[in-house]
Amino acid sequence: MRRLRHIAALAGLALPVTAGGPGPQPHAVAFVRERDRLQVLLAGKPFTSFHYGARWSKPFLHPVRSASGIVISRGFPLEPREGESADHPWHRGI
Repeated sequence: MRRLRHIAALAGLALPVTAGGPGPQPHAVAFVRERDRLQVLLAGKPFTSFHYGARWSKPFLHPVRSASGIVISRGFPLEPREGESADHPWHRGI
């Protein structure tokens, strides 16, 4: 039930942005639901994913991208990158 509230709150953030007339909207937010996460798209491009599955102790956003699409969060522990610090595995994102 708690996870459902988190999903509902995240979806509620999109309502003011996507409300409008038909046709493409440059700042429209969309969600793609998967097994244990929601992908968040901004203007049709990936922005972040909301991870809420039972395997996680609490929900989080990962990766986080800038408005231009550059990933600004570190990859470890979900998507480790070469040369990146591998400490604090509980820091998964926001």
